[in-house]
Amino acid sequence: MIWRMETVNEIRGATWIAYLLEHGGYKSLAELHEALDLVGSVQSWGQYKAGKANPQETTVKLVDKALPGSAAL
Repeated sequence: MIWRMETVNEIRGATWIAYLLEHGGYKSLAELHEALDLVGSVQSWGQYKAGKANPQETTVKLVDKALPGSAAL
């Protein structure tokens, strides 16, 4: 099977966000956004989840401090 880069980004983004929601105990992207307060808007988390945008390295590191192990994803 040949994977499109868009598919890989979608899987990576969805996996990272699912980890954050589950391990942080958040019920929604809005709750995640409010709790971590690291990105400009809740829409950014949706973009990460859809694989349409990638978080900055500083964001990943800050999230990892709040939810250890998340950066590995």
